[in-house]
Amino acid sequence: MLIPRILTAAVLLGTLLPALFLSPSWAWGAITLILFTGAAAEWSKLVGASASWALLTFIAGLTWIVVPVWFSTSTLLPFALAPALLATLFWLIISPWRLAGGSSQDRRALFGVVLAFSAWQAAFELRRWGIGLLLSTACIVWVADVAAYVGGRAFGRRKLAPAISPGKTWEGVLFAVGAVLILGWGTVVYSEDLVANAQEANLSMAQSWAVHSLPVLVAQKFGLPGLLVILTALTGLSITGDLYESLLKREAGVKDSGRSLPGHGGFLDRMDALMPVLPIGFLIAHFLSDLTS
Repeated sequence: MLIPRILTAAVLLGTLLPALFLSPSWAWGAITLILFTGAAAEWSKLVGASASWALLTFIAGLTWIVVPVWFSTSTLLPFALAPALLATLFWLIISPWRLAGGSSQDRRALFGVVLAFSAWQAAFELRRWGIGLLLSTACIVWVADVAAYVGGRAFGRRKLAPAISPGKTWEGVLFAVGAVLILGWGTVVYSEDLVANAQEANLSMAQSWAVHSLPVLVAQKFGLPGLLVILTALTGLSITGDLYESLLKREAGVKDSGRSLPGHGGFLDRMDALMPVLPIGFLIAHFLSDLTS
């Protein structure tokens, strides 16, 4: 199992990293759209629907890549915000209700289509606005996931949601929040040092990513207290996404969402925590910056 896991990770990184750093935005969008369409297909299967629902995600994504040829960014902006707002409502209202034991009658393939598209669209737009914004948003999820695993394995005692995901603990949650807060604080401090010692226009590409990042954007508007609150909330949402997928898998009676990624399960297994954080991070970046003006 270890060798397929390593090989799959190598192929993904070998594809995504050049697309992220070297390709035009449309190429990044096309490659990632395939992954998010796969996640939508797996969501549909988990809720007992046809995987063909995922074609709606794919068609909407292709349309979004192409339409800027004919329309301006300002004209398209309301259409960019709408899916992210719908996803935000889902993750803030419906998912907590379901995780708390709400009716399973809301298991709809259309939810997966909208959520996958909104997450893909956020990844596409954040990358277009700045690689630093995309990476800093995704890093919240990755750091939280690793810290929760390490903290849970080392100190986990109190189960977070034993009926849904027995392996998750409150201690893991605390480690996740702490690690993300340290990451955000370190990013802000590092960016302040860079600005103090060099003009922004003279910063190297790697340094500019630290300056143009989600934590810095939040800290500039709300200060350190606001940064801590928002990063804590985003960490909680990443855990919510993970738990919600676990709930769908438990209801479907399966261990993994699919077998698309040998050694890793399915696309949704790797994107569950990204799906709530990316669109909400996209909204935060939009409303706190002038990048879209």
